[in-house]
Amino acid sequence: MNICGCKSRCDCTVFALIASVIVGVVTAFLNFSLTIAVPQFVLWIFFGVALISLATALLTAPFVNKKETDGCLCSALSALITGVLGTVLFSLILVLADIATAGLLGSVLTGLLFAFFTLTVTSLACLARSIFNCQF
Repeated sequence: MNICGCKSRCDCTVFALIASVIVGVVTAFLNFSLTIAVPQFVLWIFFGVALISLATALLTAPFVNKKETDGCLCSALSALITGVLGTVLFSLILVLADIATAGLLGSVLTGLLFAFFTLTVTSLACLARSIFNCQF
């Protein structure tokens, strides 16, 4: 499948988006049905991992040769920034408002947090794959 005009490497970003939506919906359902509970320290861990992944991506940016970059690198980086910003925003909302397990709103926000965190992690993998030109 050829997406973005750069062989099959952009499929990784599409996979990251699909996986994050699935994880978000499943987490929201499980949280609403009281099958899982998300403690406060998990929210802080997600917050820290998101900021560390953004810092790592920014620190490694000078090592990427600009002549070798293509649309896949940009799409993976856009997905990473979106995931980090969403993770930071929703983890702060859930920590400050303390509604991680309170009804429908808390479940939707928790589902969005997990979706953005999954997007962060999977887009980091896509970014590394794009930087190192892996073709599998």
